[in-house]
Amino acid sequence: MGLKDFFRKGKLKENSKEVYRKFLLNLSEQPSNEYLRKLTVEAGEQYYGSLRKDGQLTENDRHAINRDINAAVEHKSIFIQ
Repeated sequence: MGLKDFFRKGKLKENSKEVYRKFLLNLSEQPSNEYLRKLTVEAGEQYYGSLRKDGQLTENDRHAINRDINAAVEHKSIFIQ
């Protein structure tokens, strides 16, 4: 079961922005954890998708996720829209 399944089934009670923020914070502490990175990308996709009426990510959203992850890994401040 992936992260998206947890969101769909309501198992994650927090909003997608807060979940994504927490994943970014965890990734900043474990930057070499590839599984955590994958989950962080999924959380980012869920968050940025939630900002769209159709729920579909744009290319800019994908760039924003990469920027967010790079900033977290480089221990820069984590700022999400």
